Amino acid sequence: MALTGRPFEALHYLVSRPGIVVSKADLFRSVWKGISVEENSLARCISAIRKALGDTPKGSSYIVTEQGRGYRFVAQVKTPGIGADAGLDRLSGNLDANQLYVSACSLLSRPGSHTILLALEKLEAACRLDPAFALAHAGIANANVLLGVFGLAAPLKVFPRARAAASAAVALCDTLADGHLQLGHIAAMFELDRTSADSHLRRALRLDERSAMAHHHMALLAMTAGQFDDALVWMRRALDLQPLAANIRANIGMILYYAGRYQEAVALLDATVEIHDFAHARSLLGRCWLRLGQPEKALEQFSLRKEASIGSAADEPAALALAGRLDESEAKLDALLASRKTGYVSAYDLATVYAAQGVRALSLDWLDIAMEERAQPVAALGVDPAFRAFYGEPRFLALLHRLRN
Repeated sequence: MALTGRPFEALHYLVSRPGIVVSKADLFRSVWKGISVEENSLARCISAIRKALGDTPKGSSYIVTEQGRGYRFVAQVKTPGIGADAGLDRLSGNLDANQLYVSACSLLSRPGSHTILLALEKLEAACRLDPAFALAHAGIANANVLLGVFGLAAPLKVFPRARAAASAAVALCDTLADGHLQLGHIAAMFELDRTSADSHLRRALRLDERSAMAHHHMALLAMTAGQFDDALVWMRRALDLQPLAANIRANIGMILYYAGRYQEAVALLDATVEIHDFAHARSLLGRCWLRLGQPEKALEQFSLRKEASIGSAADEPAALALAGRLDESEAKLDALLASRKTGYVSAYDLATVYAAQGVRALSLDWLDIAMEERAQPVAALGVDPAFRAFYGEPRFLALLHRLRN
């Protein structure tokens, strides 16, 4: 469904109370959580839901307006089960579990260091309330993948948890697209098994051809193989299905960045951060300025981020090195190396900094470690502009061979 954020939360709040009139006050309280907004914010929210469902106020198959009272969801809602149609009928029979799941989905539509951890707490709580809640298990898989991808936890720790959760989701409901798409994403990013990834993702699309995230992950799979035109087609289709998703919009910019189309990426990412002040988009925008030879502009973007994003630990020391401020770069690198003694720091990020400093041997050493640790985004190593100068290096070519075989 082409919904995210508050329209998504409002729909699931209504769906979790089928046939019951839900007052406007209840919707404001549940969806906006005490934030003061204009009365027409709710009307616009309901209008977005109806558009996504193909509903109209006069011919309502899903949401009926009860004048002066609120809204009522009138379509039949099934509890999760094998063979049920993909969509709204995957919800739990437990209302509290549904509310936790919906809140977590909203958080994961704008992933960051805080939102991912909070979403994971909510999804685990939902599964405690309803252990058979397949969608919540798939959500746990997604949150753990994001922890690994964002460098917030060691991939060797969180990706196996993600696989276990995705496998549980599929075991509970083999026709759940979300379970298969998570297995596909894990195969692509952690197991480095493109054949398995493609199989799972295409299964997800057969189960739900309107799954924005299945299209999104197909785009990432194509991107890491250097199939940039195909990747853009997949990602733009994902955006058509979920036009408010900040991560999907930013990842169109990421594909353009990896493709070396930096000016196009800058234009798109500039527009993205105007709408969503999203750390991942600012990281990509800064990296584009680095490749365009303007490290000071890159540093400005990195300074505006409010939280960690994919590869963000490497950004500032790499930019300082490329700006000729090597002493400052080395000081920040030393801090990262010290932090790695007590916590997780991505070996891929360390390799990126050494590459920017021109220390090729150490960069390649850390890339070897990154392969062993599945440090993210190692699947994109063959297309990463940060290592373009290494393309003729035998050790680098050997790493690519390991990645692809």
